[in-house]
Amino acid sequence: INQKALNEAKNLIDNEINIALKNDERLMALYRQANDDYAKMKNISESNLMNSISRDGKTNIEALNAMLKSSDNINGVSLNDFLGSLGAKDRVVAEANLIKGLMDKNSVNGVVDFRAVNESLAKLDFQSEFAKELTSQILSK
Repeated sequence: INQKALNEAKNLIDNEINIALKNDERLMALYRQANDDYAKMKNISESNLMNSISRDGKTNIEALNAMLKSSDNINGVSLNDFLGSLGAKDRVVAEANLIKGLMDKNSVNGVVDFRAVNESLAKLDFQSEFAKELTSQILSK
């Protein structure tokens, strides 16, 4: 793909949008933000992570492993990018499910290997207060 031609086309489109928005800075800022949000969402929806966790037949443990692997941005989109694309309420649920998944993954006959859970949790950067508090309690075990 000719990058120069793409950039020229994008500039033409941006100029027409600026004219349509009458160069109103507030409206143009909203337009730029919408473009940025769309680009992030498109990147996430086409990422290896999304493909890994949404593939048919994927077990919960396989999806969890794909998410944990992505915490280091191995799959093209980091776990934080993915979780950041969710609304606050959905992020809390997703982070809580990640923690529960780690507990389940590292349990045998109901006995949790807290050392293994702690190692995994230490690599994750949860943003919701609920997940931070829960992680803090688990790390203290």
